[in-house]
Amino acid sequence: MVYDVYLVLGVIGLYALATIGYLFGIIFNKDKLNRIALWIGATGAFFHTVAVVLRWYLAGHAPTTLYELNSFGGWLAVLAFLLARYWRRDLNLLGMVVFPVVFLVMGWGLTKYTLIEPLKPEYQSFWLTLHVLFAFLATACYLLSFSAAVLYLWGNKRVLKKLPPRQVLEELSAKFIGVGFINHAVMVITGSIWADVTWGRYWGWDPVETWSLVTWLIYGLYLHLYFTMGWRGRKLAWLAVIAMGVVIFAYYYVPHLPVKIFS
Repeated sequence: MVYDVYLVLGVIGLYALATIGYLFGIIFNKDKLNRIALWIGATGAFFHTVAVVLRWYLAGHAPTTLYELNSFGGWLAVLAFLLARYWRRDLNLLGMVVFPVVFLVMGWGLTKYTLIEPLKPEYQSFWLTLHVLFAFLATACYLLSFSAAVLYLWGNKRVLKKLPPRQVLEELSAKFIGVGFINHAVMVITGSIWADVTWGRYWGWDPVETWSLVTWLIYGLYLHLYFTMGWRGRKLAWLAVIAMGVVIFAYYYVPHLPVKIFS
């Protein structure tokens, strides 16, 4: 094991504490507990940054293994939440969804830990680095939208009064998806360029490519229904939840995914 693993274990513990803090803050209706949970999560993000930088430095390349990718993706998701919270103080309770999700993602990623090995030639590509970066930027935005949708659907009165009005929450969810949709498009483009440079073709209908496109189209449908068709309310929030489910399916369950791309 290398030193970054111990940092990641500590980060997972801090994210777990942040999750518990938010849970108790809601149960006992204590804003102070929610603020403490935020600071615990922010402390975890600081050490998470150190862990990501350290692993990148030790490996000498961008994240490529499942362990590295889950840690990197979780890091971007937490940073996106903290930026959103800095932008709007009334988005603090999104952390009660973000932190447990990141906790689970990183815990699962830790089970896939591997020692640092030299990259295969096909992975030594600037385009792959961009592809991974934009993939997780998109996912971070989608997670924020998912968090807003979850609170929109299942938040009780005590939760909702600490959040923006439901109409504003819905608008923010759509904006998060809009930013994620753009990053997702860049991810697909950079991935296609990488595939052409590496294998001589832009698109091969690989399961990973196909489900990435399907996911992008689902979020495109969301934006179309919101901006063009005037969809609002619970049905739109449910679509955001379902779309995030497809993201999870595409990343964790699509056949051959770990072998073809992220191994």
